[in-house]
Amino acid sequence: MNVELHLDPRPPAAALEDLISRHGPARVAAALLRVLAARLRPSRRRSADDLSGWLRRDIGLDPLGKSPEYWKFLP
Repeated sequence: MNVELHLDPRPPAAALEDLISRHGPARVAAALLRVLAARLRPSRRRSADDLSGWLRRDIGLDPLGKSPEYWKFLP
């Protein structure tokens, strides 16, 4: 396997102090707020009906059927 795991043996407070000393408290706080705000935002999930015919074919889904002709249902 080509993966090496580099764990930081320091406690999180020491790593945070290092980040603050490198980048400053304002940039670290702004980055933290962006991460927290991204978690609050709901993710946009797509339905299989929203996919194009080409993408549906590429991932192995059946093509969408024709939509019903609505004018046949009108009186």
